[in-house]
Amino acid sequence: MTELVGTWKYLESSNVEELSSELGTPNDVYNIINKMKSNMIIDLNDNEVRIKMIICDQELDQSFELGQEVEELTFDGRIVRAIVTIESDKKMVHVQKHGFTETVITREVDGDTLMTTIKSQQHVATIKYQRV
Repeated sequence: MTELVGTWKYLESSNVEELSSELGTPNDVYNIINKMKSNMIIDLNDNEVRIKMIICDQELDQSFELGQEVEELTFDGRIVRAIVTIESDKKMVHVQKHGFTETVITREVDGDTLMTTIKSQQHVATIKYQRV
C-alpha cells in the first residue's frame, strides 16, 4: 500500500498567493481558502485514487482513475482536464490543463510529512502537511 494513503493536517505554505493570482483565483475565494487552512485525505482503491480536501465546513471530494484524463472542478471554481498518476509508493503527480495553461501538483511523502508542490508557468507554491 502506498505511503500517500492517510489523513493529512495542514502545517504551512509558501507562494500560494502568487500562484493563485496567476491562475485567476478570485480574491474573495483565495481569502477564504487562505484563512481556513486545508486538511486532506488520500485513499487508494485498486486503480482509483480519492483526494478529499476539507476547508472549514467545505469539502471537495474527487476520485480519479489512475492514468485516465477526466474533467475536474477545482476548489477555486475552474474546470480543468486532469490526469493523476502514482509515480512511486511515496509520490503522486496530478496534472491539470486549463486552456493553454498547465498546472502540475506533486505530492510526495517523507516520513510523516507530505509536501505538495504546485507548479504553474510562472510560479511554484508549496504546502506542507503532517500525517494525523
